Amino acid sequence: MDGVGQSRTEQLMAWLGYLGLLPFALCIVSFDPDAQIFGLNARLVFVAYSGIILSFLCGILWSHALSSSDHAMSFPLLLLSNLICLMGWLVILIAPAQFQLALVVTLLGYGCVWMLERIKTNAMGDNFPKSYHTLRNHLTLSVAIAHIIALAGAS
Repeated sequence: MDGVGQSRTEQLMAWLGYLGLLPFALCIVSFDPDAQIFGLNARLVFVAYSGIILSFLCGILWSHALSSSDHAMSFPLLLLSNLICLMGWLVILIAPAQFQLALVVTLLGYGCVWMLERIKTNAMGDNFPKSYHTLRNHLTLSVAIAHIIALAGAS
């Protein structure tokens, strides 16, 4: 890809990434145990969105694993990505009864995905642009802060 196309792609990646933080912010702003967003409980919307985004990130782990499929780390990376993805699905199921637990599990999931990406990149390298890793750091930190704020307001 030429420099102009890559620059446009990286700009779009950044825009989409940062726009993806808006649902977290919208839910936190309206956090009241009975707050509604589009007729749905804001806490459940937060956890459901978090679980979906966590699952999306697990798909990126697949890309990491498949890009170096002959490396010994690829097999465990695929297995862990599926385990974390299942955690994202389970939090959606437990959120109505166990909101705080759902927040902790998703927060741990984001930390695991971030750590696995770092380990994979250090061990096998990758072809992702440098801006991807900077963006992932910013987004993961922002999502972690959102989860901590949600936990603080959940009592």
